[in-house]
Amino acid sequence: MTAVISLLLFVAGYFGAKLIALECVATVQLSSLMLFTLKDVNPTFYALHFLGISLGRTQPQSAYNYQPQSLTPQFKSQLVSFFSASDYSISLITILLPIVVGGVIYAILQTKFREKIPSTDVWKFAVGEYTFYGLAFCSYSVFAGLAIDFRFCDKSAVSFIGIVASAVLALTIVGYCVYFTSNPRFLGEFKSRFERMNICQHFYSFAMIERMVNAFLIVFLTSVSFQAVGPLIVLSIELFFVVYRKPYVLLGWIRPTVIKSLMVVIVLLFLGAKMDSSSISLCIPLLILVCLLVCEVYSCVEIVRELK
Repeated sequence: MTAVISLLLFVAGYFGAKLIALECVATVQLSSLMLFTLKDVNPTFYALHFLGISLGRTQPQSAYNYQPQSLTPQFKSQLVSFFSASDYSISLITILLPIVVGGVIYAILQTKFREKIPSTDVWKFAVGEYTFYGLAFCSYSVFAGLAIDFRFCDKSAVSFIGIVASAVLALTIVGYCVYFTSNPRFLGEFKSRFERMNICQHFYSFAMIERMVNAFLIVFLTSVSFQAVGPLIVLSIELFFVVYRKPYVLLGWIRPTVIKSLMVVIVLLFLGAKMDSSSISLCIPLLILVCLLVCEVYSCVEIVRELK
């Protein structure tokens, strides 16, 4: 349910409030990736496997047996791999649709109808802001998929296609961040909502770096403890930056502070699940779901307030 709500929030972001939607979805997506850090899992964690829907997957791996003996690295890679052969993803639609729409609008403007249509930059915002919105949405999936394909590559055609596709999308994300650093006009909300003339104006470029680093740490670190400690350190640094520098304009920094704090708490809960083998760990998935619901309810309230 939490994963579905996060996707609905993402859709609401198309009508405004993109930052709120993305930050809420990112919380659910990171929780899904954190399943990769578990070595042994108790049955209550099975309730969390549907969080993979938030990564843009339309076919959750509900048929898999979540028993400790089945939790091999190869098995877990299938749970989060963006380009699994048995999986279908809506993530590419969120990237390609604005590009197609922007291309159609541009083509129309180049025909004889351009004299009847006032000059507009709509197509540039479609290719800029809305495409980056889709790229930011699937960034965790792209970077995790790229790391997984490199680590567990079996030299098959499917693995090779996965590496190429993930690499192309990862380079596209990096390219957008680099290009719009010097050409921010058509990045819309991803630039206008942040303080200008200082490092804060590049906040969402740093956010993409945070997602790349967290995905790589979760996949590549061999110690399951460090797989959780690594993202915890990265998120704590980002939280400190939000609180100290207040990169969002006006009082907008309060909301990301709440959401980043919830992300830190969720990572701590996953870390506690690995360190505590007692019956207390049976309650940890429930606490994670509670944190996610709090994040989503809070984000819904903020979206309604912003769209008024």
